Amino acid sequence: MDRGPVEVHRMASLRRDGSLWRRGDDHVFSRSSSRFHDEEDDEEALRWAALERLPTYDRVRRGILMMEEGGEKVEVDVGRLGARESRALIERLVRAADDDHERFLLKLRERMDRVGIDYPTIEVRFEKLEVEAEVHVGNRGLPTLVNSVSNTIESIGNALHIFPSRKQPMTVLHDVSGIIKPRRRNKELIEELSTPPPGTTDLNFPTQYSRSFPTQCLACLWKQNWSYWRNPSYTAVRLLFTIVIALMFGTMFWDLGKKTKKQQDLFNAMGSMYAAVLYIGVQNSGSVQPVVVVERTVFYRERAAGMYSAFPYAFGQVAIEFPYIMVQTLIYGVLVYSMIGFEWTVAKFLWYLFFMYFTLLYFTFYGMMAVGLTPNESVAAIISAAFYNVWNLFSGYLIPRPRIPVWWRWYCWICPVAWTLYGLVASQFGDLQHTLDDGNQTVAQFITEYFGFRHDFLWVVAVVHVLFAVTFAFLFSFAIMKFNFQRR
Repeated sequence: MDRGPVEVHRMASLRRDGSLWRRGDDHVFSRSSSRFHDEEDDEEALRWAALERLPTYDRVRRGILMMEEGGEKVEVDVGRLGARESRALIERLVRAADDDHERFLLKLRERMDRVGIDYPTIEVRFEKLEVEAEVHVGNRGLPTLVNSVSNTIESIGNALHIFPSRKQPMTVLHDVSGIIKPRRRNKELIEELSTPPPGTTDLNFPTQYSRSFPTQCLACLWKQNWSYWRNPSYTAVRLLFTIVIALMFGTMFWDLGKKTKKQQDLFNAMGSMYAAVLYIGVQNSGSVQPVVVVERTVFYRERAAGMYSAFPYAFGQVAIEFPYIMVQTLIYGVLVYSMIGFEWTVAKFLWYLFFMYFTLLYFTFYGMMAVGLTPNESVAAIISAAFYNVWNLFSGYLIPRPRIPVWWRWYCWICPVAWTLYGLVASQFGDLQHTLDDGNQTVAQFITEYFGFRHDFLWVVAVVHVLFAVTFAFLFSFAIMKFNFQRR
């Protein structure tokens, strides 16, 4: 019948384990857990058992607190703590919170919710709130390099009272009143806002987008116009690179266009066309890809906001390239055509500009298509490089089309670079009827038999160039409409 020690230990254990103020396994009102398990003495257990037998009101207010100085344990009333006991209790509580913040706060909140304690709240009321700011308006508010430098100089001048400020006041909030109520949780607020007031109907719009399809196309074209104009690292550098390449090839192949008496002269002239087309075309295709990657990210955000559909964006991205490539073609064509010394006739010069223009177009659209069909710029660059090598092999310069094996000759007819060389060579030399010095053939006959280029086939070659540009642009538009590589 001697159950005293067992009961004492059980009640002491319940008292310690059920307490709020625990630091891991450490009890705020007792010694460390290791001492509980290894050196628990009957004296402390009896003191806890005595506290358990007190009336409820007294029991919840009393405890045994271990003092910091010397490890002394004293029985305290939490409602009547002295300075020494209060300091010891606060230090134990702070250490308990430092060890595990989240667990401490969760237990504290659980205890307060269980006993029904209301948190202190503050309700904020505001009436006729006015918020104003000073900003630049018009073109001065755009984030351009010139405006950034001007704003910096102006701010320094304003600080030194040299220049007057050109900022204009703008009202952000005017005569706004309201109440900010505390303890409005997100779910409750969402439910409240999601429930329509009685007598109201759902919003209904006749069309998915606020503007018509032509207006969306014009707006996207206008946006791309400003985007390209403010991107000199792409547009200006591309034109500068074109001038450098034109001067380099023009001086390297100086006056080769007039030398058509030997077969080697024709090979040299064709080599100049081949090198120029592949070099500047690959540069156009590679330089447009980072621009399209950035613009596609903006497109995902604006399409999600319901600003416009996918096709108007693709239309703007494609259409904005036409004037820039036209300027690029004129710069390159005039410099190279005059320096290499091709025959100055209106027909041949226009044919040269036509084929160079659509060649740069389909290379640029091919780079855009590669980005549209792949998740990022790196994958697009890898896939594009693989096709550049294939186009180089089947272009008809390294191995003329009639000498390629029959089972591979079909690819020459779908290789864009092969059609470009066809058009350039046939338009410049396909009508020359004088005899070569190192053979019994005319220039036109040699080009037809050796390369398979016929001058009377030029109109078909021109149509194929247009089809390549349209096909790559269409595939880019299709990829933008159907594929979504956004990860968020």
